Amino acid sequence: MIKKMLVGYIQDGRHSGIDKYLLGFIKVAHENGVILDLLTDKVTPYMSEYLRELGYGLFEIPSLKKPPAQYRVIKKIIRDGGYDAAYFNISESFNCMGLFAAKSCGIPVRIVHSHSSGVDRANKYVRTAREAIHWLFRHSVSTLATHRFACSSVAGKWMFDKDFKIIYNAIDKARFSYDEALRKNTREALGLTDEKVFIHIGNFCYAKNSFFLVDIMRQVLKKDKNAVLLSVGTGSDFEAVCEYAKKLQVDENIRFLGVRDDIPALLSAADVFVFPSRFEGLSITCIEAQFSGLPCVLSYGISPETKLADNVYFLSADNAEKWAESALLSIGQRNSAVLNDEVLRNYDIENQKKQFAAILKGH
Repeated sequence: MIKKMLVGYIQDGRHSGIDKYLLGFIKVAHENGVILDLLTDKVTPYMSEYLRELGYGLFEIPSLKKPPAQYRVIKKIIRDGGYDAAYFNISESFNCMGLFAAKSCGIPVRIVHSHSSGVDRANKYVRTAREAIHWLFRHSVSTLATHRFACSSVAGKWMFDKDFKIIYNAIDKARFSYDEALRKNTREALGLTDEKVFIHIGNFCYAKNSFFLVDIMRQVLKKDKNAVLLSVGTGSDFEAVCEYAKKLQVDENIRFLGVRDDIPALLSAADVFVFPSRFEGLSITCIEAQFSGLPCVLSYGISPETKLADNVYFLSADNAEKWAESALLSIGQRNSAVLNDEVLRNYDIENQKKQFAAILKGH
């Protein structure tokens, strides 16, 4: 069993899929008596206090804008920490300064976990440059990592040129199951009655295609005025998307809810889940929506592996009118999340705990 592990990279514990995943990993590590220290580019009070109570450390490191500085700081943390393993959860291969530092310091177990399949930058020149750098570092990451993990096959192929293992993101089936009473109470709390309710959950950023969501809603309202979109999340494009909704005069039909802790309730309250992302590693919110029985309209930028239920439909993210038609036609297709045994086994919390335990043993 690994005794002490350095883990990167966490944000505030609330805003990203990687954070959700790492919170589950932290819990299992604590249950198994493994000491963790975590890396972040900005210490937040919530994460600092949460980790302190577990006896874990949280180190703030320079951002990727200063890779040499980041390398030096992580190397010092490793030299002072006495770790026997390092576990880096990343989306782009050039976020590998920690991996280089771990190799340089002789850490025997060096794990890289891929959580994405593209570059999340709106500027096409920046995106092209980062993609080029990603492909440049991809082989080094694959070679230096002693263990290669990914949340899906598309995320693994994006990050590695060697074999990798898929680690599924677990779902609490009982928590996300559809609840009629919860639906009624949540809709009442939101002031909703007989509206057709669409929902999207995710950061406001290039990858999530946030402006296109507004275009979809505009087309929905042309066909049916009695519709509402629940938009859950925040991010760099949040204010601009809100302004865009006002410009298209659909803001009164979009509820910008920000970050929420009642996702199961909101999923029960909704009628259709819409997710037009440009790319994803594997969206945990798409999986949660299916466990809630919601019909899902997803973009082709999302891995086919995401489809677990029959009421999931894929479209090109280039025609808002078609998205509106598909979303409206999906109303009433909620099922009881009839998922096969393999799906339930892969996404079962106990199965994920076993996978975490294997990681903590260095397997």
